[in-house]
Amino acid sequence: MLEICVAADSPHLTHNLLAAKHGGAHRVELCRAMDKDGLTPTADSIKCARRVLGKEVLLLVMIRNHADHFHVSAQQRTQMLKQIDTAAECGADGVVAAALGENGTIDVDCTHHLTARAHHHGLSLTFHRAFDAVSNASIAARQLAELGVARILSAGQTWGSTGPEDARLQRLTQLADTFPKHLELVVGGGVSADTLPVFSALAHCYPRLSFHSFSAVLKNGQVCTDKVRTLSQYIHSFSQRAD
Repeated sequence: MLEICVAADSPHLTHNLLAAKHGGAHRVELCRAMDKDGLTPTADSIKCARRVLGKEVLLLVMIRNHADHFHVSAQQRTQMLKQIDTAAECGADGVVAAALGENGTIDVDCTHHLTARAHHHGLSLTFHRAFDAVSNASIAARQLAELGVARILSAGQTWGSTGPEDARLQRLTQLADTFPKHLELVVGGGVSADTLPVFSALAHCYPRLSFHSFSAVLKNGQVCTDKVRTLSQYIHSFSQRAD
């Protein structure tokens, strides 16, 4: 599956949503403040996205209040729960959130509350790239699966670092070997027409795989239908080969 991240605070929001839709995206992740790696969008932008995407494209909404760290205070948790309520009321299909403890472990209590609230509304929950900051990925993945998280977003590298695609593929393959197989692995961070041929090898070793792209589908600051379509067609072709 192909997931396109769309900036909710862009002046070209409607255009970008339509470009993702017409290009063949299966899901849209809606965020604002992409310069801060994505924060919770406004209710109006969620409603706009739902209206433009219709029911053909799934709508996931980022639930993240600040970009300082991945720790969530009691007050911030309350805010996040309310934002999940708002996302549901505005027509979202799922939310994207995360909470870590100070030592790089999953904040199990907070994640439980976030997931339970999402499930109460019939929404899925994606654990975002905070996963790349955990101290033990295999333990974290098992905990998230037990908590009812639907999917995990990972770039195959430690949060804040960069590395070549082959090293990231090796890391993602190692992660996939330890993942509970009902979890969806969402590959993010630098997914483009150039890197997909490398990452597509994962399709042969993990059954539930999708790809997340943002900057690679932009042209002059706007989502480009043709760039989305290129990714979508490539994913479709190697998915058929993997089957």
